[in-house]
Amino acid sequence: MMASFWKKLLRQEGHEHILTPQHETARFDLRYGNLVMGHLWLEEGEWHFAYTDAFRAQDKVKPIIDFPNPERQYRSRELWPFFAVRIPSLEQPAVRRAIREKNLDEHNQVELLRAFGKTTVSDPFILEPGS
Repeated sequence: MMASFWKKLLRQEGHEHILTPQHETARFDLRYGNLVMGHLWLEEGEWHFAYTDAFRAQDKVKPIIDFPNPERQYRSRELWPFFAVRIPSLEQPAVRRAIREKNLDEHNQVELLRAFGKTTVSDPFILEPGS
């Protein structure tokens, strides 16, 4: 039920034509201040998220509610809402202009996440392309 809610919400936000690339790899680092909390990566059309050893060794920053178990590697064919909300609605004129200026594929979730996903007003975390 919750998954269908988020899918509907994302469609309403202008995400209905954004797709996960099936033959592309990508990696992102999720930071809170100086702490690299976890890694998000795409491999063979599947998204993965795992916390870092540094995150597991500390006790000040709590796990993200969508990823409650620091010992687990999470996997999904769809990008989790926690990350997807970082991509703004493609219906916004400023976003359309940025897509044109940067020559982005408006259907490619990885390109859009790289271009727009660093920060969001909904949380204090930083998402950056990783190595």
